[in-house]
Amino acid sequence: GVRLARGRFIAFLDSDDAFLADRLAEGLTCQRHTGAAVVYSQIYVDRGVGRLWAKPKRAIAAGEDIFDYLFVSRGLFHLSTMLVESALARRCPFHDDVLYGDDYQFAVDLRRSGARFAMVERPLAIYRDHGHAAQLSQRPMLADAASPLNRGFIAWVDRERPQMSERAWLAYRAGFLARFCARSAPIEALRMIWQAHRAGGLREFGTLRLALQVFLPDAYRRLADTVAGLSGHVPGGEVEAVRRLVQA
Repeated sequence: GVRLARGRFIAFLDSDDAFLADRLAEGLTCQRHTGAAVVYSQIYVDRGVGRLWAKPKRAIAAGEDIFDYLFVSRGLFHLSTMLVESALARRCPFHDDVLYGDDYQFAVDLRRSGARFAMVERPLAIYRDHGHAAQLSQRPMLADAASPLNRGFIAWVDRERPQMSERAWLAYRAGFLARFCARSAPIEALRMIWQAHRAGGLREFGTLRLALQVFLPDAYRRLADTVAGLSGHVPGGEVEAVRRLVQA
């Protein structure tokens, strides 16, 4: 799609997501005002509980290491919010062997190219996350590290390790590898989480949350849904209309 596009900008939309009405206009306005080659925004996460969760909490800071932002601070560049100059996207293509985690790979390559990022600090799209195993974002968490779904992502991060801080590397292992191996090697998964905590890659609450997510994923899902239902954003009229359209 990127190779075939002829416009000046690329705007991505995953199949289970939806744009809000002003998503493209706001992205272009931000690009004109900042001159950034990559514009992204927060996104509403629809967990099917009526209220919506907004992510990420903050933008990547100027000069901040992208691996620290992604793995330690649990930042996010959701593809359905990204607006990228077409020529830049073609210079930083998606890797064909990275099935899961291609959004991480794409963002890292864009940042490494010297591209400046700017974030619109409000949600401009909706991500439908009802926890179905059929979703590409969910299937890898149910699969082992040796699964074809995960092998490409793991190999890519291994290649990137020399560019990562030690705490980012350990936070990645705790946040991803621990989940991939929790069923087959629970002691190793626990060790990864503890190492990340000791290195400062996970704070106390984050350590407890990740441990629950890794070892009791169903209970974590129910708890996260409850929190989102109690303290999430109440969707306004336009957002609710789009949310219902996505559900349909």
